[in-house]
Amino acid sequence: MKRVAAWAGLALILAGCGQGQEDPVADLRRMVERPAPPPDDEAVGELPQPVEPTRVTFEALPRSPFSSIPSLQPAEEETEYTGPKPDPDREPGPLEEFALGSLKLVGTMNLPNQGWRAYVQAPDGVVYTVTSGEYMGQQYGRVEEIGPDGVVLRELIARGEGRWEPQRRTVEVDSTGG
Repeated sequence: MKRVAAWAGLALILAGCGQGQEDPVADLRRMVERPAPPPDDEAVGELPQPVEPTRVTFEALPRSPFSSIPSLQPAEEETEYTGPKPDPDREPGPLEEFALGSLKLVGTMNLPNQGWRAYVQAPDGVVYTVTSGEYMGQQYGRVEEIGPDGVVLRELIARGEGRWEPQRRTVEVDSTGG
């Protein structure tokens, strides 16, 4: 019985919601179809007087609008780099095609009336005789000194912008003991 009463009450509520709402947009239609009231002349008032335009002149542009903006700071004079750099006209030596770490110093010898010689084995197994002033390695390593224990090189390491930094490297004789 309670169920029937609940359903009946719900039906009454829903029926009451639908009455008087045959056209849900009726109010909107009435408002659109009604003519607008005539304007009230006193509400508008007088229009303001027109303003005389001001003449504006521009100075001529000293540069093209398509060119880059000139720097406001004075440009610093770039000095030419005068430090150490490799000689581009020099013919590379046979040991310059190999990285210095891949070369093996197998021995040195002080020959009478000729000075020190170094014997360097390349990765391809060939042993080259090197004297002071020759080059080895891919960093423009110039042999400066040869002694009983090794070779001292002066390499040129690229630091960007055409600048080079000298670096001393020592390659020691590879002793196997015995």
